[in-house]
Amino acid sequence: MIIFLRFFMYQKPEFLTTEVKLNMDWKRIGFGASLVSIVASIGIYFNGDHELGIFVGLWASALLLLTDRLAEMTAE
Repeated sequence: MIIFLRFFMYQKPEFLTTEVKLNMDWKRIGFGASLVSIVASIGIYFNGDHELGIFVGLWASALLLLTDRLAEMTAE
């Protein structure tokens, strides 16, 4: 019985050894998020808060760059 328990104590569980890869289209997600950012910034700008509208509009380029880099990292 003790030998049986020691055998299972030294084995890694199967869920810890398998590698999980997510198949996400990061460029498409980034493009959609940047479009939402642009539309939201236009809406905020014309509702009266000009500075916040400009700030939200700046997110579009950052989202595109971030998701482009994530796509490169997942391809490696």
